[in-house]
Amino acid sequence: MSTKQGVEYAPAGRQILVFVCGLLIVCVCLAQTAATGYADDVESSSAKQIEAQVEKKKPEKRRGHFLPIPIFLTEPAIGYGLGLALTYIHPEKDDTETQKTPSLHSLKSAAADRSGQKPPPTMTGVAGGYTEKDTWALAVGHSTSWRRDTIRYVGALARTDVNASLYIADRPFDFNLKGAGFYQDIKFRLGESQFFLGGKLLLLDTESKFDLLSGLDPVESSNYGLAAAAMYDTRDNTFTPNQGQLFTLDVWRYDEALGGDYDYWRGNLKLLSFWQLHPRFVLGLRFETATVDGSAPFYAYPWVSLRGVPAMRYQGKTAGQLEVEGRWNILDRWALVGFAGSGAVHSREVEGISIAKGDIFAGGLGVRYFLMQDLG
Repeated sequence: MSTKQGVEYAPAGRQILVFVCGLLIVCVCLAQTAATGYADDVESSSAKQIEAQVEKKKPEKRRGHFLPIPIFLTEPAIGYGLGLALTYIHPEKDDTETQKTPSLHSLKSAAADRSGQKPPPTMTGVAGGYTEKDTWALAVGHSTSWRRDTIRYVGALARTDVNASLYIADRPFDFNLKGAGFYQDIKFRLGESQFFLGGKLLLLDTESKFDLLSGLDPVESSNYGLAAAAMYDTRDNTFTPNQGQLFTLDVWRYDEALGGDYDYWRGNLKLLSFWQLHPRFVLGLRFETATVDGSAPFYAYPWVSLRGVPAMRYQGKTAGQLEVEGRWNILDRWALVGFAGSGAVHSREVEGISIAKGDIFAGGLGVRYFLMQDLG
């Protein structure tokens, strides 16, 4: 059983350890293929009344500005550390539907079952971080949307040097993994619905070396993959949702035909649900699972991803976790967070890897600070 107390951190996608800089990219892009919120509810009115209201009061558009974001790295697998992301939030686009004053177009969009959902802000940033285990990462990322939020795009480029442990027969073996990653993600909205379909690309070049085999040269390899992606998102806010659901399904194919050194399939499923049970209290639920079939590198096998549990500690062909989080907004910018979760590895037989038996539990307390209230 594993528990964690102290400053709360986000459970970033830890599916490939060399992409630990994804922690940084999340802070850089912030709005990865998801909307930031909903427009305010409006009462029905005549066209003339709406037009007169628009002319009377036109809200100011969001201006472009830079936002520095401190990053507190608390992943047990790579040690405690610090990082910094510098993000530029681009000026609000002319075609975005972010005005609080109702308009004919916003009413039509709401009637079309998009609930006045605002498009994600366009953001560009760079980030870097370093931990006590001499792990470091650098990343640059960009996210945007086009055609009135019918197309969403995220791209990232990262370089990292990871020092961590792989558990074999329940014993840790230290390794070093240097890598460079190139990531692309584009999705297309289906009509006026909250459904998106699209694809992803990941190009990953790595150099790995185990301390146990210090006399051998590092192993260089390439891992290139394409994915079909589906998403359904009704969250009112991407960064800190108060209500709504998120569903994502990615089916990856890594193949030598793409220029890599491995041939395997990987499927990722994620479900998030948020419920505002009180004006100041939000309940969040998370279910996530992944599975691998084929000849995959050791870092690509799924593992239990819970706050407080080291990455790659419990690894197998199929792994999943269920987590609950309660957030009490004590002040406008401050919130107390409590979380608890359980994970499991369903396939305990992986070539060269023996998985420890038993359920995995984790929980803890934390504090969350809202840097930008208008974006959540």
